[in-house]
Amino acid sequence: MLTKQKRRWLFVDSMVLTALWVVFILARSAKPAQESSAESGWVLELIRRLIPAIGMHTVRKLAHFTEFGILGLLLWLDCRFWKKGRWWAPLVAGLAVAAADEFFQTFIPGRSGQLTDILIDFSGVLTAVLLANILATAISKKKPQGRRMPAQRDEPSASPQRTFQKKERL
Repeated sequence: MLTKQKRRWLFVDSMVLTALWVVFILARSAKPAQESSAESGWVLELIRRLIPAIGMHTVRKLAHFTEFGILGLLLWLDCRFWKKGRWWAPLVAGLAVAAADEFFQTFIPGRSGQLTDILIDFSGVLTAVLLANILATAISKKKPQGRRMPAQRDEPSASPQRTFQKKERL
């Protein structure tokens, strides 16, 4: 069991990591279209070695899905350390980041914000959160529950003073 202080530090670390990931997403969105396409080119060539028929559009959409899937997992962790039972919080936060990202892209030369990208981003968040919940549930059900030892009853009710006397005799 984590102590309250360790749990607090894990939450802070998780929040910092999440914030850095959001900055990473926004930094990638801040690049003009030509620069972004050039970056995607080497990824496309790498993936085409495995799947020759894949196109640039598919690779870019998979990148959106993956980036936001990682964000969904980080947000899920944040919520686990913060308040359990708020299953919807990472979904709302992920949707907000996706919408803000697409809005931000409307100000970048050659880029545009698209509703379909928001949906792809949100599906990455949703998929990661669902998988994390399923995995966490499966792990918690497989954890062996601590076996309780039956209470030892030497005497029906030993007063503290009487227990102290027994220890002195030994």
